[in-house]
Amino acid sequence: MRLRHICAAVTVFLYGLTYAPARAQTDQRISILLDTDIGTDIDDAFALGLAFGSHELDVRGITTVGDDTRKRAMMACRFLTVTGRRHTRVAAGEKPQPSRPITDQTKYYYHPDALFDRTTKPEKQSAADFLHGRVKQQPGKVTLVAIGPLTNIARLIETHADSAAMIQRVILLESNIALDVEAARKVFESGIPLVVLKSDVCRNLRLDDAGVKSVFSPGTPLTRQVETLYQMWDRHSPPLGEALAVALCFDERFAAFEKRSLRVGDKGSLKEGKAKPNARVVTSVKSDEFVAWYVERMASLVAPQHKPCRLLEDGKMPHRVHVIATWLLRDSRKNDGSTPP
Repeated sequence: MRLRHICAAVTVFLYGLTYAPARAQTDQRISILLDTDIGTDIDDAFALGLAFGSHELDVRGITTVGDDTRKRAMMACRFLTVTGRRHTRVAAGEKPQPSRPITDQTKYYYHPDALFDRTTKPEKQSAADFLHGRVKQQPGKVTLVAIGPLTNIARLIETHADSAAMIQRVILLESNIALDVEAARKVFESGIPLVVLKSDVCRNLRLDDAGVKSVFSPGTPLTRQVETLYQMWDRHSPPLGEALAVALCFDERFAAFEKRSLRVGDKGSLKEGKAKPNARVVTSVKSDEFVAWYVERMASLVAPQHKPCRLLEDGKMPHRVHVIATWLLRDSRKNDGSTPP
């Protein structure tokens, strides 16, 4: 009997050693909410890829900003469904919204997955209400990453006065401020701690062709969807400023900061004042180091088994077949075996 008790105690002790670190790692993940104008430029797609490819982050939801927010939300839903992240909820910003063109990536929306109920659907509540519910679940622990106009964040502050005190910080890009000046002014005057990426520090954050190839090399569902949007964008040297905004949620080694008191001018420019600092401003970035880190992070994602499929024998076709297709442009490169035939 005594021996059994000793064995049981040792088993429990070893179980704790084995699983306690895993629990601790999960508990230490940083909760973020991502507010995006996916579909206008390609940097949102690369930021999404990093957010979901980083074990340090817990993406608590996605909201879309910039007209048409509903279409953008459906694009995000397709991205999440195909990459196996159906549990991540999406909410569209309510009107009025800044006018933002959805470029060639609009084809990502006009796909059977999105049009014929093969993906999740956006929440019925507005982005502001959705954001409020999420930050209320974890007061003081959620970072808002705003990689589009600040319309939804301003509306959150307006409609839910208690939200400002519950948001840990907002990370935003200076280049998006002019897209909705009034909204930006409300955010800068809200008292929420801000992290601001100035436009000039993001200028050299771009991937060359070799970097793009490495990022897509794992061939995972996540990198495939980023690649799909990139091919629709159909240009070279994708920017990574918004990916840096995501990275700063958990790793600040690539940036230098200064605390400043900032307000928003009439045309969206940032003006420095003498009041108490309300923002940590990114004044310089180790561009080459960050780009190399981003490529390594994305290229290290676990690749699926090479061509994980098999031929069906005659007469063995299943009665029900469900397929999620992926858009791939074949004329832009040779099929070197890295993509399925």
